[in-house]
Amino acid sequence: MVCVTASSYSTNIKAIADIHVDGRTETEDRGEEDKFGLSITHTYTYRDVWVKRLYLSGGGVLNIAEQDEAWHLGESVRHKDSHGRSWHVRLLNEPIL
Repeated sequence: MVCVTASSYSTNIKAIADIHVDGRTETEDRGEEDKFGLSITHTYTYRDVWVKRLYLSGGGVLNIAEQDEAWHLGESVRHKDSHGRSWHVRLLNEPIL
């Protein structure tokens, strides 16, 4: 689920997004040891979201033009659709009801 706002309007529209998610995990060894002599590591997990199109509640469809960088949950991005119109899109962590 996403929240979409056209750059020329202030009204928010909820939409369903057709997405692809790439998950990745990185582990960092900081060179520290615990009391047993084992290396202390920190693990970071990322979810990169690639949006293909947005299905608006009124029946409209926005095809997303080429996406240069992945989007992340809660992040607001400004993006152009395939017709060159500018949109503000925020990925929501909400179930589709």
